[in-house]
Amino acid sequence: PAFEYVPVEVKPNMGILGPRFRKDAGAVVKALKAEDPTSVEAQAASGKITIAVNGEKIELGPEAVEIRKEVISGGREVDVLDVKGAVVVIVR
Repeated sequence: PAFEYVPVEVKPNMGILGPRFRKDAGAVVKALKAEDPTSVEAQAASGKITIAVNGEKIELGPEAVEIRKEVISGGREVDVLDVKGAVVVIVR
């Protein structure tokens, strides 16, 4: 079956953001989580993520986030297991 990996969540990397933004880290995290995961993934792939925090544009590197993806097959969310060469697809 054909599988598509769809970005569904932006997970900020506090190990990067906390030390860099200190007291503003919470606002940066909130702004990142509000962004469209597909857009953030595309920006990260280009090497730079730009977001607005308190009316100011901030640039982040791709290491500042992790993009959580879901596997889609036939328009439905699935889990995929590969066991000794056999692929098992579980439809959620």
